[in-house]
Amino acid sequence: MGRRWKKNFAYFSIFLLLVQLFSFHAIVRADENVQSPVVNGNDVTFRYVGTGVEQSVLLAGSFNDWKTDGDKKIELTKESDRIWSVTKTLPDGTYMYKFVVDGNWVTDSLNANQADDGYGGKNSVVVVGQPVEQQRTVTLVGNLQDEFGHTSEWDPKATATVMTHEGDGLYTFTGTLPAGTYEYKIAINGSWDENYGAGGRGGNNISLTLQQETKVTFYYNDRTHAIADSTWYTPISKEKQPRLVGTILPAIGYEKEVDGWTPETSTAFFADDNFDSIYTFSARVPKGTYEYKVVLGNNWSENYPQDNAKLNVLEETTITFFFDAKTKSVYTDYSPTGSDGSVQKDRLKHNTWDSLYRQPFGAVKAGESVTLRLAAKKKKAI
Repeated sequence: MGRRWKKNFAYFSIFLLLVQLFSFHAIVRADENVQSPVVNGNDVTFRYVGTGVEQSVLLAGSFNDWKTDGDKKIELTKESDRIWSVTKTLPDGTYMYKFVVDGNWVTDSLNANQADDGYGGKNSVVVVGQPVEQQRTVTLVGNLQDEFGHTSEWDPKATATVMTHEGDGLYTFTGTLPAGTYEYKIAINGSWDENYGAGGRGGNNISLTLQQETKVTFYYNDRTHAIADSTWYTPISKEKQPRLVGTILPAIGYEKEVDGWTPETSTAFFADDNFDSIYTFSARVPKGTYEYKVVLGNNWSENYPQDNAKLNVLEETTITFFFDAKTKSVYTDYSPTGSDGSVQKDRLKHNTWDSLYRQPFGAVKAGESVTLRLAAKKKKAI
């Protein structure tokens, strides 16, 4: 009986283990099948998958003015121990949102569609219906607008000071101002809801002082939200726009020529997105050894560094190339996790008792040539 009981107990234990495994698998599969957001016409269901310990989950976004209290507060309810949900009816449009979990703002982990939130983070994005894509209107606002033909100051709806989109997120506005002290900011889409000043979104007014009548160009980058004006910032002219050349170009798909050393056909253009005279270009670079330079314009009249820069990429990765317009230095942010091909002195080895490391081995006659070998990282004598 004892042996039979042990045998039955073993079978029962295996059965319980299988039940637990299948139950866990079912939970995992259930979570894998959870989707958010789910758009059905104008009804949108938002779901948050938690750990089971959450006390409160709220939904806040551009559809409720990002409110977490009052009449516009949106609470999610529990579908199960770990899944919270709410369904809202929204007009056609594109909306940004986040969950507020026990007071902490988080993006929707089930939604890969995201956009910058203007504060260095991300918002989740949901599209309802087929809204007409709206161009962003970028307007220079301040106590200088009346000098540029507008009837008032600090008006984000003014058309007289709408900036021109130059491409790649760069906007400019040029006008002549009389001597004086001015303050200005950047407003988006004719409203103060999104505006940028000193320090970023909602930042302080930017001051500008002119000793005499001056033609001033204002710059705004909609990707970095950096702001500058020509009283202190001068970009490289379009005719001299820095571009990458070298054996690396064909590898990253920015050059039709075989060797990649033709400036006029290079499309690997650098940009100064932060208005700090540091121009950058990023690309996915395959494994390989490359040489490159930065050329200003479509000819070789100005190029850096003096000798070709070299780059040894151990595995495919995204690399940002930098050109400092003030110092003319060229560098990258590439930092491999393994060896970059340079000698690592802590891995070098020489064994005087091994003939592999020394020829001839043993006593050496005066004037006789001797070959010494070192072992590198992979323990191979070189």
